[in-house]
Amino acid sequence: MQSWSSIQCDKNGLSRALDTRSLSRLIYSQDFFKAPLHVDSYVAYELIGRHRAESDYGSKVLGPAHLVHFRIEGTIEGVTLIWGTENLTGQHYEYLPGYMLIRKEEYFGLKWTLKL
Repeated sequence: MQSWSSIQCDKNGLSRALDTRSLSRLIYSQDFFKAPLHVDSYVAYELIGRHRAESDYGSKVLGPAHLVHFRIEGTIEGVTLIWGTENLTGQHYEYLPGYMLIRKEEYFGLKWTLKL
């Protein structure tokens, strides 16, 4: 389990939080079949709290956004296949006014580790 949080406050303290962010990740790692297959995976929850942001489109209060991420990878003999998704629920959100972020991002990967 990994977790981190940050809170940015004005001079009035926590009751007037300007920006709140946190990420919690549950990680699973396991060897199968006497170790020819190694699996790593995680599920994560990310909170992007209400915050005031400025861009060339103006200034406004954004958030909150609740995001869920997932990733799994399997390795056999130095070859790793990866699949993951960011923002699994497809929530519409933005960090800056006028710049909407991708609702759901899915990725695939291949990693080959050459051992000399």
